[in-house]
Amino acid sequence: MRKDLDQIYSKLSSEQFGKQRGDMKMCQKRDQDYAIFRSIADKVFRAPKARNGMGDERHYAMTARHGYYLAPNGRCKQNRPSRWGEDVFEVFYGGRQVPSHRVALLDRENAPETLTEAGASLVYTRGEDGTVTVWLYPARTDAVAAEEDAIQLAHYTDTAPLTGKGTLEDHLSALRSYAEVTSLDGAPSLGDLAKVAWMRMSKPVVENGRRRAAELWDYAKVVGAVALGVVAAGAVL
Repeated sequence: MRKDLDQIYSKLSSEQFGKQRGDMKMCQKRDQDYAIFRSIADKVFRAPKARNGMGDERHYAMTARHGYYLAPNGRCKQNRPSRWGEDVFEVFYGGRQVPSHRVALLDRENAPETLTEAGASLVYTRGEDGTVTVWLYPARTDAVAAEEDAIQLAHYTDTAPLTGKGTLEDHLSALRSYAEVTSLDGAPSLGDLAKVAWMRMSKPVVENGRRRAAELWDYAKVVGAVALGVVAAGAVL
Protein backbone atom coordinates (compact mmCIF):
# COMPACT_ATOMS: atom_id res chain seq x y z
CA MET A 1 0.00 0.00 0.00
CA ARG A 2 2.76 2.40 0.96
CA LYS A 3 4.65 1.56 -2.22
CA ASP A 4 1.58 2.29 -4.33
CA LEU A 5 1.12 5.67 -2.61
CA ASP A 6 4.79 6.52 -3.17
CA GLN A 7 4.40 5.76 -6.88
CA ILE A 8 1.30 7.92 -7.12
CA TYR A 9 3.01 10.84 -5.32
CA SER A 10 6.10 10.42 -7.48
CA LYS A 11 3.98 10.55 -10.64
CA LEU A 12 2.10 13.60 -9.44
CA SER A 13 5.35 15.35 -8.52
CA SER A 14 6.78 14.62 -11.95
CA GLU A 15 3.66 15.94 -13.68
CA GLN A 16 3.61 19.06 -11.52
CA PHE A 17 7.30 19.66 -12.12
CA GLY A 18 6.79 19.25 -15.85
CA LYS A 19 3.91 21.70 -15.81
CA GLN A 20 5.89 24.22 -13.78
CA ARG A 21 8.83 23.89 -16.13
CA GLY A 22 6.52 24.37 -19.12
CA ASP A 23 4.99 27.43 -17.47
CA MET A 24 8.46 28.87 -16.80
CA LYS A 25 9.45 28.41 -20.44
CA MET A 26 6.22 30.06 -21.57
CA CYS A 27 6.80 33.01 -19.23
CA GLN A 28 10.37 33.38 -20.48
CA LYS A 29 9.14 33.32 -24.07
CA ARG A 30 6.54 35.97 -23.29
CA ASP A 31 9.18 38.14 -21.62
CA GLN A 32 11.39 37.86 -24.70
CA ASP A 33 8.50 38.68 -27.03
CA TYR A 34 7.53 41.70 -24.92
CA ALA A 35 11.08 43.05 -24.96
CA ILE A 36 11.12 42.75 -28.76
CA PHE A 37 7.68 44.35 -28.96
CA ARG A 38 8.85 47.39 -26.99
CA SER A 39 11.82 47.93 -29.29
CA ILE A 40 9.65 47.56 -32.40
CA ALA A 41 6.83 49.70 -30.99
CA ASP A 42 9.15 52.62 -30.34
CA LYS A 43 10.10 52.67 -34.02
CA VAL A 44 6.65 52.00 -35.48
CA PHE A 45 4.79 54.53 -33.35
CA ARG A 46 7.34 57.34 -33.57
CA ALA A 47 7.07 57.60 -37.34
CA PRO A 48 3.65 56.27 -38.41
CA LYS A 49 3.32 55.31 -42.04
CA ALA A 50 0.27 54.83 -44.21
CA ARG A 51 -0.31 51.57 -46.06
CA ASN A 52 1.63 52.88 -49.05
CA GLY A 53 4.69 53.40 -46.85
CA MET A 54 4.47 57.19 -47.08
CA GLY A 55 3.66 59.57 -44.23
CA ASP A 56 0.05 59.39 -43.06
CA GLU A 57 -1.56 62.78 -43.77
CA ARG A 58 -4.63 62.05 -41.63
CA HIS A 59 -2.39 61.21 -38.70
CA TYR A 60 -0.49 64.48 -39.20
CA ALA A 61 -3.78 66.42 -39.25
CA MET A 62 -4.91 64.79 -36.00
CA THR A 63 -1.47 65.44 -34.50
CA ALA A 64 -1.70 69.12 -35.45
CA ARG A 65 -4.99 69.41 -33.52
CA HIS A 66 -4.17 67.25 -30.50
CA GLY A 67 -0.48 66.52 -30.39
CA TYR A 68 0.76 62.92 -30.50
CA TYR A 69 2.71 61.21 -27.75
CA LEU A 70 4.40 57.98 -26.75
CA ALA A 71 4.58 56.91 -23.12
CA PRO A 72 6.76 53.77 -23.05
CA ASN A 73 6.14 53.44 -19.30
CA GLY A 74 2.50 54.55 -19.35
CA ARG A 75 0.80 57.64 -18.04
CA CYS A 76 -1.48 57.88 -15.04
CA LYS A 77 -5.23 58.12 -15.69
CA GLN A 78 -8.17 57.35 -13.44
CA ASN A 79 -9.72 54.88 -15.88
CA ARG A 80 -6.46 53.07 -16.58
CA PRO A 81 -4.81 50.11 -14.83
CA SER A 82 -3.29 51.00 -11.46
CA ARG A 83 0.10 49.36 -12.00
CA TRP A 84 2.61 51.26 -14.15
CA GLY A 85 6.15 50.86 -15.35
CA GLU A 86 7.49 48.59 -18.05
CA ASP A 87 4.24 46.58 -18.01
CA VAL A 88 2.47 49.43 -19.84
CA PHE A 89 3.11 51.02 -23.23
CA GLU A 90 0.83 53.84 -24.34
CA VAL A 91 0.32 55.83 -27.52
CA PHE A 92 -2.12 58.73 -27.44
CA TYR A 93 -3.34 61.96 -28.95
CA GLY A 94 -3.18 64.81 -26.44
CA GLY A 95 -5.78 67.16 -24.99
CA ARG A 96 -7.04 70.47 -26.31
CA GLN A 97 -9.62 73.18 -25.74
CA VAL A 98 -12.76 73.18 -27.92
CA PRO A 99 -15.37 76.00 -27.97
CA SER A 100 -18.66 74.49 -26.82
CA HIS A 101 -20.64 76.21 -29.59
CA ARG A 102 -18.90 73.90 -32.07
CA VAL A 103 -20.30 70.79 -30.38
CA ALA A 104 -23.65 69.60 -31.70
CA LEU A 105 -26.36 68.17 -29.37
CA LEU A 106 -24.92 69.98 -26.36
CA ASP A 107 -27.03 71.80 -23.78
CA ARG A 108 -26.07 75.38 -24.65
CA GLU A 109 -27.48 76.91 -21.45
CA ASN A 110 -25.51 74.75 -19.03
CA ALA A 111 -22.40 74.11 -21.10
CA PRO A 112 -19.13 75.90 -20.30
CA GLU A 113 -17.66 78.21 -22.93
CA THR A 114 -14.93 75.72 -23.71
CA LEU A 115 -14.54 71.97 -23.32
CA THR A 116 -11.29 70.11 -22.71
CA GLU A 117 -11.05 67.05 -24.91
CA ALA A 118 -8.62 64.22 -24.15
CA GLY A 119 -7.55 62.44 -27.30
CA ALA A 120 -7.96 58.75 -28.06
CA SER A 121 -5.29 56.35 -26.85
CA LEU A 122 -3.89 52.89 -27.51
CA VAL A 123 -2.67 51.07 -24.37
CA TYR A 124 -0.73 47.82 -24.01
CA THR A 125 -0.82 46.24 -20.55
CA ARG A 126 1.11 43.15 -19.51
CA GLY A 127 -0.25 40.83 -16.83
CA GLU A 128 1.74 39.00 -14.20
CA ASP A 129 1.70 35.86 -16.34
CA GLY A 130 3.19 37.76 -19.29
CA THR A 131 0.02 37.90 -21.39
CA VAL A 132 -0.65 41.24 -23.09
CA THR A 133 -3.98 43.04 -23.48
CA VAL A 134 -4.46 45.87 -25.96
CA TRP A 135 -7.00 48.60 -25.18
CA LEU A 136 -8.48 51.47 -27.16
CA TYR A 137 -9.76 54.47 -25.17
CA PRO A 138 -11.96 57.02 -26.96
CA ALA A 139 -11.48 60.76 -27.18
CA ARG A 140 -13.72 62.31 -24.54
CA THR A 141 -14.75 65.41 -22.60
CA ASP A 142 -16.71 65.75 -19.36
CA ALA A 143 -19.78 66.69 -21.41
CA VAL A 144 -19.48 64.47 -24.49
CA ALA A 145 -18.08 60.95 -24.72
CA ALA A 146 -18.57 57.64 -26.46
CA GLU A 147 -20.94 55.14 -24.84
CA GLU A 148 -18.07 52.77 -24.06
CA ASP A 149 -15.19 53.41 -21.66
CA ALA A 150 -12.83 51.27 -23.73
CA ILE A 151 -12.61 48.54 -26.36
CA GLN A 152 -10.44 45.48 -25.80
CA LEU A 153 -8.73 45.39 -29.15
CA ALA A 154 -6.81 42.16 -28.48
CA HIS A 155 -5.58 39.79 -25.80
CA TYR A 156 -2.42 37.79 -26.44
CA THR A 157 -1.76 34.61 -24.50
CA ASP A 158 0.66 33.76 -27.32
CA THR A 159 2.66 36.99 -27.49
CA ALA A 160 4.60 36.10 -30.66
CA PRO A 161 2.17 38.02 -32.95
CA LEU A 162 3.15 41.24 -31.16
CA THR A 163 6.56 40.93 -32.82
CA GLY A 164 5.14 40.06 -36.25
CA LYS A 165 5.04 42.27 -39.31
CA GLY A 166 1.96 44.46 -39.58
CA THR A 167 0.46 43.82 -36.13
CA LEU A 168 1.38 47.16 -34.58
CA GLU A 169 0.54 48.97 -37.80
CA ASP A 170 -2.95 47.45 -37.64
CA HIS A 171 -3.32 48.58 -34.03
CA LEU A 172 -2.25 52.11 -34.96
CA SER A 173 -4.72 52.11 -37.84
CA ALA A 174 -7.46 51.16 -35.37
CA LEU A 175 -6.39 54.04 -33.11
CA ARG A 176 -6.54 56.53 -35.97
CA SER A 177 -10.03 55.42 -36.99
CA TYR A 178 -11.23 55.45 -33.38
CA ALA A 179 -9.79 58.93 -32.87
CA GLU A 180 -11.54 60.26 -35.98
CA VAL A 181 -14.88 58.75 -34.93
CA THR A 182 -14.82 59.80 -31.26
CA SER A 183 -13.14 63.20 -31.52
CA LEU A 184 -15.45 66.25 -31.40
CA ASP A 185 -14.40 67.50 -34.81
CA GLY A 186 -12.91 64.36 -36.30
CA ALA A 187 -13.46 63.68 -39.98
CA PRO A 188 -14.12 59.93 -40.17
CA SER A 189 -14.30 58.26 -43.54
CA LEU A 190 -16.79 55.51 -44.32
CA GLY A 191 -13.96 53.08 -43.70
CA ASP A 192 -13.36 54.56 -40.24
CA LEU A 193 -17.05 54.33 -39.36
CA ALA A 194 -17.28 50.74 -40.56
CA LYS A 195 -14.09 49.72 -38.73
CA VAL A 196 -15.20 51.23 -35.41
CA ALA A 197 -18.70 49.77 -35.75
CA TRP A 198 -17.16 46.34 -36.33
CA MET A 199 -14.82 46.69 -33.33
CA ARG A 200 -17.70 47.71 -31.09
CA MET A 201 -19.66 44.67 -32.18
CA SER A 202 -16.92 42.04 -32.42
CA LYS A 203 -14.65 43.00 -29.49
CA PRO A 204 -15.22 42.98 -25.71
CA VAL A 205 -16.23 46.45 -24.53
CA VAL A 206 -16.05 48.15 -21.13
CA GLU A 207 -19.15 50.17 -20.26
CA ASN A 208 -19.68 51.90 -16.92
CA GLY A 209 -16.65 50.12 -15.55
CA ARG A 210 -17.93 46.65 -16.50
CA ARG A 211 -16.56 44.42 -19.21
CA ARG A 212 -19.14 43.19 -21.70
CA ALA A 213 -18.54 40.29 -24.07
CA ALA A 214 -18.59 40.94 -27.80
CA GLU A 215 -22.14 41.50 -29.07
CA LEU A 216 -21.34 39.44 -32.14
CA TRP A 217 -21.16 36.30 -29.98
CA ASP A 218 -24.54 37.12 -28.46
CA TYR A 219 -26.03 37.37 -31.94
CA ALA A 220 -24.35 34.11 -32.92
CA LYS A 221 -25.81 32.38 -29.86
CA VAL A 222 -29.30 33.63 -30.73
CA VAL A 223 -28.98 32.54 -34.35
CA GLY A 224 -27.61 29.17 -33.24
CA ALA A 225 -30.44 28.67 -30.75
CA VAL A 226 -33.04 29.53 -33.40
CA ALA A 227 -31.38 27.18 -35.88
CA LEU A 228 -31.36 24.34 -33.34
CA GLY A 229 -35.01 25.04 -32.55
CA VAL A 230 -35.94 24.82 -36.22
CA VAL A 231 -33.99 21.59 -36.62
CA ALA A 232 -35.61 20.12 -33.50
CA ALA A 233 -39.07 21.15 -34.66
CA GLY A 234 -38.43 19.57 -38.04
CA ALA A 235 -37.28 16.36 -36.39
CA VAL A 236 -40.46 16.22 -34.30
CA LEU A 237 -42.68 16.81 -37.32
